[in-house]
Amino acid sequence: MHRRIVYHRGQRAQRPLSILLAMLLVFSTLVAVNLPFSNTSVQAATFPGKIGAEVSTPEFVDMIEMTRPFEGISGGSVPIDTFGWPLSDARTVVFDQRPVAAWLGVQNVDDPERYHEDMRGTYKLSFTGQAQINAGEDNGSFAVQNQQYDAASNTTTADIVQYPGKLLMILNFSQTRLNPGDAPGTGIKDVRLIRPGYDPANHPTFTERYLRHFEPYSTLRFMGWLSINNSNTFYGDADNTLEWDERHTPADATQQDIDLGPGDKGKFGIAWEYLVELANELDKDIWLPMPVAASEEYVRQVATLLKNELDPGSPSTWSIAMRSGTLASASTPTTRRLPSRR
Repeated sequence: MHRRIVYHRGQRAQRPLSILLAMLLVFSTLVAVNLPFSNTSVQAATFPGKIGAEVSTPEFVDMIEMTRPFEGISGGSVPIDTFGWPLSDARTVVFDQRPVAAWLGVQNVDDPERYHEDMRGTYKLSFTGQAQINAGEDNGSFAVQNQQYDAASNTTTADIVQYPGKLLMILNFSQTRLNPGDAPGTGIKDVRLIRPGYDPANHPTFTERYLRHFEPYSTLRFMGWLSINNSNTFYGDADNTLEWDERHTPADATQQDIDLGPGDKGKFGIAWEYLVELANELDKDIWLPMPVAASEEYVRQVATLLKNELDPGSPSTWSIAMRSGTLASASTPTTRRLPSRR
């Protein structure tokens, strides 16, 4: 099979994208030229007679990968380490599957069918350090069972048993001790929460149903995955350039977007390493939009990662459409074709 990888870097989209999990893009021919969600073009980037899907939020087996960033037990910011693990007592919202506005009362639910996913089951929790664990906001949403601490490895494990009909999981970690001799309130790290039905000692990265979802599609676009609409806008100076070391990596506490406000870029988009892993797992054509603020070194590192880690399978064509200069002056993209990885 001939796999094609298309890179596309252009201006910020002119309209928001409300994308659910892998929203289907309905087109009989996937063409990276003058599509409604793009105001730039990519030469020689067509996928005749194929149907593609937009890849947005991944479904990880480890649910901590997509939790909200850690915050205080009562909300607000907490000190974190380089990877986003809390350095004090903290909580995280693992999931909130309640229909929209259910928190204001059932009469305010906007879905007449009040659809929600069944989240019941036993989730396997582990983390480095010690802590008391309980539910935030909805004390009856789950039970903590079989909690154990292994002093030799400084690891705590527990079963989080989510009750039927409960759609909110907020994990509170109090009386935390990152290291055995630490005072209370020093945080935890390396938190893992494995979905029901998976072996915590040997589990895949993505859920089986998530992978099955892409079976009908030939081509995947990763605009939502890379959070293209939320990454830094490039204004032509070094301070507003997105560098490779400012991205999410698999070592981060969460892959959720982290917006730290003015003066700090935060982190946006899912780690490129996970993108490569998904592409290798599915063996599909992939279309990769590039953040408009990405530096030349950022683009070079992406190409290097794909060259080294993407499963070759068969010869591939890499097309990189890049804008030069600032947004104001960049109106015509240039296209560079890289040789086959064979």
